[in-house]
Amino acid sequence: MRLVPRTRTSSVARSLQARWLLASVTVGVLAVLAVVPAAGAKAGFGFNDNAGLYGQVSPARAASEARTAGADSVRLTVDWRNVEAQRGQRDWAAYDRLYEAALAHGQRPLFVVLFAPAWARPPGACAGVSDCTAAPAREHDGQFASFAAAVAARYPQAVGIEVWNEPNLRHFWGGGDPDPARYTELLQAVHGAVKRVAPRMPVIAGGLAAYAGEAGSDPGMGIREFLDGMYRAGAHGHYDGLSLHPYTSLNYWYGFRALTLVKEAQAAHGDRAPLWFTELNVSTTGPQRVSPADQARWARRVVPRLRARPDVAGLYLHTLYEPTWMPPDSEERGFGVIGVDGRRKPAFCALAIRLRTLRCPLPRPDSHQAARWAAQERLQVAAEAAIGHRAQTGSYAGLTVHILNRIDPSLRAQLLAGDAEPGAGADPARIAVFTADEGRALLLCNASRADRSYCIYSPAPGSWMYGSWAGSVYTAAGAVTTGSVWWW
Repeated sequence: MRLVPRTRTSSVARSLQARWLLASVTVGVLAVLAVVPAAGAKAGFGFNDNAGLYGQVSPARAASEARTAGADSVRLTVDWRNVEAQRGQRDWAAYDRLYEAALAHGQRPLFVVLFAPAWARPPGACAGVSDCTAAPAREHDGQFASFAAAVAARYPQAVGIEVWNEPNLRHFWGGGDPDPARYTELLQAVHGAVKRVAPRMPVIAGGLAAYAGEAGSDPGMGIREFLDGMYRAGAHGHYDGLSLHPYTSLNYWYGFRALTLVKEAQAAHGDRAPLWFTELNVSTTGPQRVSPADQARWARRVVPRLRARPDVAGLYLHTLYEPTWMPPDSEERGFGVIGVDGRRKPAFCALAIRLRTLRCPLPRPDSHQAARWAAQERLQVAAEAAIGHRAQTGSYAGLTVHILNRIDPSLRAQLLAGDAEPGAGADPARIAVFTADEGRALLLCNASRADRSYCIYSPAPGSWMYGSWAGSVYTAAGAVTTGSVWWW
């Protein structure tokens, strides 16, 4: 689910000194959970794509195109409803073809197991609904786990088994409320069953939707709330990776915000499981559409940077082909990097050129947007470093630019003045650090070399706001802390 809030405006606070204490205490080097990108590190790459499954193209054609774009994996849905519509009678033919085509083109699939056939659902689930996405009744958890284990055994070269899709959204609970405890029961059952037949097969906790149940929108449950519920229910130790769908707009804010919430939850519970970004992209159709050229610029920048994170085990763009079954003006249509007419969009070329598998024309660089991205990326590094500091010390108290620099040397040790303005002379690696409320609240800001100053604000653990303003750091800080703006 990709949502963008409505713009709200109010007066901007010009000074924050009365409410915020500039951090000034330096501590030693920390053992932290924050990300420090490693040069040359690469995660697996592929597409979340079902064009071959649904007959839009042949499995071989889809796998061949994905390989040209540099894919070494593919995320494929294995729907229990299709495999075992009648209890005890499993039909693997469609998935056998997909698996064989993927391997023939150098791609190890990540299989997503989900949904329940009619015989395994709770009584009355999805009454009158043709496409029922309900979870199985508890008495059929063993059968669901057996089905997942059969996937692992039948397809031993799979890169992993992912359990469910976006379980924090109502849509993937048959319209019912998301239930992290119930999801954890399914996860535990699948983990045990898969490990018995394929001990080295990774089991991935299902991809959490980046924006659900927060900031006035309620399609489901927020990431932090859902993850905390999973931890309370005993999920930790029953997965080998944690999947996230960090969709963004052209700017990064709600994808980064989702990532921050995940990293904060992991730090709070001592969870070092790697991340799998199993869906993300920007769309060239729908109300939040970007141009095909901007989609290409986004992919060319974002894919290699996210893959280089040492905490990321895999990254899958959604999707390879524009799905013909979606309306032309829907957001879902435009995520594809190959059009419904079979023509490769500029984003496909951006990926192929980056991965040196194809020569094709690229759109001209946009230095203005690149400068915005650079500032957003540095500020996100600072936020994750701050989370590591809090995990080590118990609060944000004493956090300084010197500590951030020690955690990640890409951040400057020089303090950024609050009256710093964006523009060509700005240094986005310089961060302004403010703490308050005895170290419970945190505000981080920087200035871009373009036209915006950026801030990330956490008034309390579990609550994060991302704001920007066309003005000084203090202006942006006032806007985000007063709720005038909470997006980039």
